[in-house]
Amino acid sequence: MSASEPWLLLPEFIALFVGMFACWGLSLSYVLWNRRPSRRQQLRAIHENLNKVHLAWSNNEATIKAASEIDFRKENYREQKWFLLAGTVLSVASWLGFILLIVLIMSLEFLAKPRMERAVFDSDLARDKSLSPEAVQILVNRLLQK
Repeated sequence: MSASEPWLLLPEFIALFVGMFACWGLSLSYVLWNRRPSRRQQLRAIHENLNKVHLAWSNNEATIKAASEIDFRKENYREQKWFLLAGTVLSVASWLGFILLIVLIMSLEFLAKPRMERAVFDSDLARDKSLSPEAVQILVNRLLQK
């Protein structure tokens, strides 16, 4: 290849940029998928129930804490910022980064969910907003003992 034939590199550049945009698209779609309405409704129900006993759910630490200890804006922003940053960094690796991002998403969704998070989202705290404070306290005590 001579200097007069730079168009020969065009397929490689196209593949590189397609891989980068695929990484960005996947990371953005994962952030938006985590904000899906069903998850928000479950979170809203959990927060409403836990608020009755002055507690709150921490997404970042996957635990139940005192409501005064959690800043919800920072909590949501931190998770989204981290994943968008990971998508941007991995996009530099193009298709390899895309594959690593898929592995990261799969591990976050299927392997890395703590038992506490699964238990809270499968409990009545996530399903029924009309629980009494006594019932909420009993559920919280049961969840914290697991």
